[in-house]
Amino acid sequence: MTVAVLLIVATLLPLVSFGVLAAVGRRMGTPIAGIVGTFFVGGSFLCSLAAMIVWLSLDVADGRAYGFGGQPVLLRWDWVPVGSWPGSGGYLQLGIYVDSLTIVMFSMITLVAALVHVFSLGYMAGDARFPRFFTYLGLFCFSMLALVLGGTLLQLLVFWELVGLCSYLLIGFWY
Repeated sequence: MTVAVLLIVATLLPLVSFGVLAAVGRRMGTPIAGIVGTFFVGGSFLCSLAAMIVWLSLDVADGRAYGFGGQPVLLRWDWVPVGSWPGSGGYLQLGIYVDSLTIVMFSMITLVAALVHVFSLGYMAGDARFPRFFTYLGLFCFSMLALVLGGTLLQLLVFWELVGLCSYLLIGFWY
């Protein structure tokens, strides 16, 4: 469960970055908005590393059912009632799925995102819409991490589309 909480925090930090920069990023100015975005993504990377350490330290021999060499963590919550059909339970569900691949992908995505943020601090320094770029990067990082963490097909579809939207915003940044 600790691993799932760390990964949820790692997912939500870029979303918080997006919210802060969308609200007050323009008032922060050129260097501060980028530093704030980089700080949140760096925190996400640290949470991912902590989750990896916890995941690798848990062993089935310790009597735990999950961890490296054990079963994946699958948490689901009922969300919207949709009626009943076989296997649905009457609700659309939201979920979190954590296994070894999830841990590796989280660490890789947050590391690359942190490096992109650090690089962009210098590369985008002269751009007039500097805060907006880091706002888009925060949303992109959130959507990528939520895509990896999602435990249902609905989440996969929603966050895949959000990744596509963020890609469009970042590619079309210089219009």
